[in-house]
Amino acid sequence: MRLPAHAGYLVKVRSGQGAEDVPDFTPGEDVYTVHVKCSGARTVTVVERENPKDDPTTVKCSSPVTIGRVYGDPVKQKLAIQAADGARWTLAVVDGERPF
Repeated sequence: MRLPAHAGYLVKVRSGQGAEDVPDFTPGEDVYTVHVKCSGARTVTVVERENPKDDPTTVKCSSPVTIGRVYGDPVKQKLAIQAADGARWTLAVVDGERPF
């Protein structure tokens, strides 16, 4: 996965398979950027652990890399990634808004 140079990581690059909680993080700004790459399924989903049905983000695995900007208050974030059918994924979260 290609990431921006000099990124301020909130969650360093991690890989997994299936469902997993993302380590908690607190952004320094009112926006952070989630980078996700996946394979082995059609989609994976990134959710807020405390409200998993509240506006989940679906990532299509057919794309080489999916990047999403999340806007909100700079408070502790608790995310999880949900990947069915044994999908493999790689995820990183960086502080602030990064260009696509």
